[in-house]
Amino acid sequence: VEQEVLEALPKTYILTCEHDVLRDDGIMYAKRLESAGVNVTLDHFEDGFHGCMIFTSWPTNFSVGIRTRNSYIKWLDQNL
Repeated sequence: VEQEVLEALPKTYILTCEHDVLRDDGIMYAKRLESAGVNVTLDHFEDGFHGCMIFTSWPTNFSVGIRTRNSYIKWLDQNL
């Protein structure tokens, strides 16, 4: 992606999880956005795994799912 395309992007929230094959891609993308001057929030969860945010209701109400969901909702409340 061209630098001028990145520069035109709005505030961005990126959530990464330690146990996710896409972790490094998310971190690298956040760094590229920061370099382009985009206001970016990178939220990393050491105990997270890919898709953990959907595990928020019984019988799969995992604490990491609830924490990732709450973190994202908090960011939305503060930034939209």
